[in-house]
Amino acid sequence: MVNSIGRLLLKASDSTVARRVCTSSVLLVTLIVATYLTLRSGNELRYPDEKQYYLLGRALAEGRGYVNEEGVATAYRPPIYPFLLSLVYRISPTPVAGKLANCLFLVGAAGAVYVLANRLTSGGGLFGVLIFALYPLLTYSATTLYPQVLGSALMALSIFGLQLGSTRFSQVVLSGLVYGLLVLTIPTFALTVPIVMWYLRKTNIERPNHAG
Repeated sequence: MVNSIGRLLLKASDSTVARRVCTSSVLLVTLIVATYLTLRSGNELRYPDEKQYYLLGRALAEGRGYVNEEGVATAYRPPIYPFLLSLVYRISPTPVAGKLANCLFLVGAAGAVYVLANRLTSGGGLFGVLIFALYPLLTYSATTLYPQVLGSALMALSIFGLQLGSTRFSQVVLSGLVYGLLVLTIPTFALTVPIVMWYLRKTNIERPNHAG
């Protein structure tokens, strides 16, 4: 059976139309499963970090600033994810609304992986998005108020911006901006900056020519 599924995927990867249909189906199923699990969890906040992100998002949505539950300004949590949550909480100030936004981030991350995998190898997008969608921890993360799913999307977009082989200066700048958003979402990614710098030194960057 496994061999049959493998042959089916290989056949689908050879057809552009079939590949797009399969990928769209995987993304849709991923969204449905994540949404179902999110609605089942409801407004429950199971971890202290979730409560902190929720309160920061609510405070921003209500115009009280970036403050903790005591109303004191804080820099304990990075700002990008609470800011995005605040946009959602302006519409519906409930924890489940933020979790549903995470489901959309999950599909966006899977789509970014699809684009990146297709850039690296022809037809690889279908396999990439399928493996991504079948990783249970990511689906679970989408049902919580954690920024890991959003971080996955930003990471994939940042790598895609570098084009991995034919890097132009404009692509590096765009990738750097996305990477900056990633660090402001999950600060531990700042530890990978030396690796990125090493990669850029090993890559020929085509800088714009300002002749004249």
